[in-house]
Amino acid sequence: SLIGNVEAGVYAGTPFGRYGQDASARIVDGTPMTPYVSTTNYRDFNIGTYASVTAKRHTDSFNSFFSEQGGTSTQTYNSNVLTIPQPVTRMSEIAVHDHVKSNDRLALTHGLSLVSGTDAGSALVASETADWQPAKADVFEASLSLGSAQPSYAGLAPFSDPLSADFDCFNGSTYVDGPADRAVKQSSVNYTFSWQRTFRGGNVKVDLFRENDGGQQLRVALPIAGETSTLFPNGEPAYLAQLQSVWSLPTVCGSIPFQPKHVYVSKSVSGLDEINQGFDISGRVPLGRNVVALPTYAVGSTYLTTIDPRLEFPGSYYATGIQLPHKPLRTAGLTIDGILPKARLELLGNAQFTSINNPGNLPAFTTYNAGVVFLSDTGTITLTESNVFGTRTGLFTRYQGVDPMPVVGGGTFSFATTPLPPRQWTITWNIPWHQQSAHGRLRR
Repeated sequence: SLIGNVEAGVYAGTPFGRYGQDASARIVDGTPMTPYVSTTNYRDFNIGTYASVTAKRHTDSFNSFFSEQGGTSTQTYNSNVLTIPQPVTRMSEIAVHDHVKSNDRLALTHGLSLVSGTDAGSALVASETADWQPAKADVFEASLSLGSAQPSYAGLAPFSDPLSADFDCFNGSTYVDGPADRAVKQSSVNYTFSWQRTFRGGNVKVDLFRENDGGQQLRVALPIAGETSTLFPNGEPAYLAQLQSVWSLPTVCGSIPFQPKHVYVSKSVSGLDEINQGFDISGRVPLGRNVVALPTYAVGSTYLTTIDPRLEFPGSYYATGIQLPHKPLRTAGLTIDGILPKARLELLGNAQFTSINNPGNLPAFTTYNAGVVFLSDTGTITLTESNVFGTRTGLFTRYQGVDPMPVVGGGTFSFATTPLPPRQWTITWNIPWHQQSAHGRLRR
């Protein structure tokens, strides 16, 4: 609603539902296996308000929200039913911001908020942002924020059943899912700085950032030896024996040795200190009257400054001071956009580079994409082709060109690679239409 100079609103929602897995009649190599059924019921509640008012040089805003999450998780394994009530997690925030236009070249934004979350406690978050335009072509922005309380929902689902594990016979690893940690007290200090230079027909922008986070939650794969044995229904040795019995099936890994030190639990771990820092450069460079280049380049370093004791067991591939797995250090891109006015065509070409340590565990790669846009009286037709040269595609995972990582206790470990999607063609036709109404002609 708009009341005078005050814009205000309120929102609320109650999403709820159920999801699960029904493997009550699973068969491996023609042999019926232990039945497994899991069901998770979830319920959420969210409500929030906001308001904004402008008076002279000030624009003041107020925001608040509250959310609550909960539910139950039930697993049936070999006729044994285990029901776990999920913890109720609550989060709330009250925030005020004051944007002050000091003069035609300088604007300041002051922010203050009180946030709280289950198990993470409360925190006072303060932020300060300055926008400075000393000349028409240059804009500088710097910001600083302190404080954190941002817990995520921690489900207490038990360990996944042995037949649902991911077995990799090549590198000798087994991955299972485990219960997430509860949130802990957190802290955060964020710095950002950006500069944008505008020139005739184009611009260039540089962003620098550093984020120091303490007590954060991170999705990791920790050695099963680091888990508390009491978390397993019948103890860790019995669970490992079940995994080994599945591993040794002729249709799984057969006679390949089972390696307990390479059994990993995928879960969210709390209490980790992390640094995320880097820079990115982007721009718009005219190459003529109707051609423009859009380059990008980014470097992002993400590493732990403290390590959880559970990540120090033999087989772990985590350590302090090194890039986290699946986080590429460098990415780059270049898009060329050209327009042929007389032919009513727009031609697009794109190249995207991703360095090693990427989510697909692939060696460094560059993909190429292309497109053409045709403007006609009957609408706009767009034809695009992704991964033009079929870079790093394939039907199956493999290990070609993967650099092995050192692990705690000696030795190395290599992830399986996930191939990129194959070459794809996409055609889109946007057709305008007109509709006559009692109030006149409507155009879509």
